[in-house]
Amino acid sequence: MSDSANPPAGWYPDPNGAPHNRWWDGTEWHEATMPVTGMQPATAPYGQQERSAYGASPYNPFIWWIVAIYALIAVLTVPLFAMLANPATLLATSSSLDVIQLAFAGVGLIGWIAAVLLAVQDGKELESRGIVRPFHWAFTCIPSYGPTIYIIGRSIVARRRTGSGLAPIWVHVGVTAASYAIGIAMIVSLFVSLGSGTSFS
Repeated sequence: MSDSANPPAGWYPDPNGAPHNRWWDGTEWHEATMPVTGMQPATAPYGQQERSAYGASPYNPFIWWIVAIYALIAVLTVPLFAMLANPATLLATSSSLDVIQLAFAGVGLIGWIAAVLLAVQDGKELESRGIVRPFHWAFTCIPSYGPTIYIIGRSIVARRRTGSGLAPIWVHVGVTAASYAIGIAMIVSLFVSLGSGTSFS
């Protein structure tokens, strides 16, 4: 296929004559292939389920770095919960509590910026594999919950396109749920102790 023709991105007969379609991104051919029959073309109208590069792996280091960053942030909330749940520790460190909270907010900001940059690269990598219209990286920019929205949306769309891709959701939800469960357990334990008249001297 000549560059001068410049056809739109989509699946076309393999230029090497192989019995399958090959992904053309609008400028060059890619390694992604799919059978000629048995699924919708990647250029299906918007609103129809697109199964592009079915069988291609939707996993890459970029999405796992996003998951890892927010797993780390979730884990770091556990010591903060422990401090807030213990009045003795809280009183002893009251002068530095603002600094701790500011540092935690800084970690969150750095993690969010890193997630946005990683999501951009993740989208490019998915497209290079022939996965059309992956979940857009801009959702990561939504305040507070953007990276979580991206992980969930990206995984669902990848699953529709390739047949797999839900693992990041389960890892993210599992780690986050575990950290919140531990934090809530600490707060409940605090109220139980206060109700029983336990001294925190």
